Parts: sequence; C-alpha cells; structure tokens
Amino acid sequence: MEGLTTMAEITDPTALAASRTLLARHREMRKAIEGVGDTGINWVPGAETNSMFAVLWHALDVERNSISNAARRPATVPPRDLTRHGTEAELLARLDEAESELEDYLASVNDLSSDIQMGQRTTNGAALIIGGVSHVTEHLAHASLTRQLWDQYGSTGVLKGVEA
Repeated sequence: MEGLTTMAEITDPTALAASRTLLARHREMRKAIEGVGDTGINWVPGAETNSMFAVLWHALDVERNSISNAARRPATVPPRDLTRHGTEAELLARLDEAESELEDYLASVNDLSSDIQMGQRTTNGAALIIGGVSHVTEHLAHASLTRQLWDQYGSTGVLKGVEA
C-alpha cells in the first residue's frame, strides 16, 4: 500500500504538507526495518531501551491520535506500550493502515485554528499536527539509531568485524 495516498482530497495546505511529510517518514520507517527480521525488529540494545517495533508502533499510534483529533474525529488509541513485540509483517501492515488513515483524516480537516479541548488542555488542529509530525520524526530517528546498533552488534552484543 506504500504510496497509495494521492492527497487529491486534502485541501488544507497545512494538512497537505503534513501528509507529504508523514508519508516520507513512513518510507523511512520501512527502510529502517527492511531486512532486519523479527529478531532484529524486537531487539533492544540495552537495559531500559526500546525496540524498533515498539517505538515505531508507538509513533504510528501518536500519529493516529494527533491527526484524528486535528480532524475532530478522535480515534481510539491504546495506552503507550514500549515493551510491545511483534513481527516485521505486522509493522508493515500497520504502516499500510496508517497511510490509509492519513488521507481519510486529513481530507476532512477544515479548521486547524479553532480550539480543541483535549482533557485538561486546550490546543488547536495545527498544533496537534505539528506535534504529531515531530513525535513521529523523533521516534523514527530512535528506530534508525537502533537499526545502526543492530547492524553493528546484533544479538551477540559484540561489535561485528572486531576480534576480541
């Protein structure tokens, strides 16, 4: 489904820019996990660190939350779980789902400046979209660094190509 979004229905310029940016992030997510396998996607580089699977799944949940609320159609998002494990296939399917949702939600955006009440705080759609894109970008960087560590150390914890 990668690249499915046509963006033809998204008329708000901020929503259109967010869609383009998030689709680019999705391509980068796919690249970060490409060929790493299920062991690598769930690998953590150390104590109190997170796997690529966990941070990217969380990033997609944050994306869903921010864009659905910006569109004033709040989606149900599960509680954050950075211990989550899964397969590369599951994460790729979730990326496909996110790309489909992206166009659906952002095409319905018509007012990003009006107040939106989110629990105890008041914000607006533009702030939600900017915050969502930033959060996704942060976790993509996290996953990319974890991938670099996986490529260098793997599950052995020993730097590849260096004799002890």
